Amino acid sequence: MDVSRKPTIGKLDGLAVLRFVMSSIALLICVILPGGCKSTVGSGRAMPKVYAPQKTTITPVTRPQTGMTPLRQIDGPAQWHPDPGYEFSRRWDYIVIHHSATTSGDAKSIDRLHRNQDFDGIGYHFVINNGTHQRDGLIEVGYRWKNQQHGAHCRVDPSDDNYWNEHGIGICLIGNFEHRAPSRQQMSELYRLVGYLMQQYNIPADKVIAHRDVKATRCPGLHFPWSAFTRQLRHIENRGTALLKSRQSGTL
Repeated sequence: MDVSRKPTIGKLDGLAVLRFVMSSIALLICVILPGGCKSTVGSGRAMPKVYAPQKTTITPVTRPQTGMTPLRQIDGPAQWHPDPGYEFSRRWDYIVIHHSATTSGDAKSIDRLHRNQDFDGIGYHFVINNGTHQRDGLIEVGYRWKNQQHGAHCRVDPSDDNYWNEHGIGICLIGNFEHRAPSRQQMSELYRLVGYLMQQYNIPADKVIAHRDVKATRCPGLHFPWSAFTRQLRHIENRGTALLKSRQSGTL
C-alpha cells in the first residue's frame, strides 16, 4: 500500500457537508422571513407573499326612488326607527290615518282594548296623543313598527288578502273627530311623522289615505281637516322632490 499519497475522500465529503449545511440555512431563512426570498435552486421564482385581508366597504342598498329624497338621508327621532335588523324588511305602500273614536286614551289603553278583541296587541304602528293620558302631541311607537310587523287596523273584509294591513302604516290620533277637530299639537306632530315616513319609504302624497277611503267607516271623523292635511302633504312632497334635485345637481 502506497502511503506517500494523502486520501482525498475526506476532503470531498467535508465540502459536500458544507454545501448541504449552507443550502439548509438558506432554505430556513426563506421560510422564516415574511417577505420571502429568491430561491437559488430551480426556476429562481420568488416565494409567494401573504397579504393581510382588506376591509370591505358596504354601500347601503336603497329601494327605487319615486321622486322623493333617497332613503337613509332623512333624519328622524331614534324612536321612530325600526329595531336593528328589521330595517326595510317590509314594503310599505300606504299610510292610513285613523282616529281612536274615544275622547281619551293612549297606546297602552288601545293595546288593552285590542287584546280584549283577540288581537296580539295594539293594531296601529303609531299613536298620537291628545293630552288626556299622555302629553298632547306625543307620538308613541308600537311594537309592530319596531319589529316591522303588519298592522291590524285596516282589514276591509275577513275574506280579503289583508293588503292594507300588510302594506299600510297605521297612524291613530287619540280623539273622537266626529265631535271635534284634532288639537293643533296633534296635527303638527302628524305632519312631521307623515312627512318623515313619506320621504323615508318613498310614499307619495296620494297614497296617504283615510281609513274611510278603503272601508265603510267615517274614520278619521267629520272634523278631521282632510283638505288642509292633503294640501300640506303635497307641499311636503314637492319640497322633498326639490331637495332631491338640488342634491343631484350639487347645488345643495
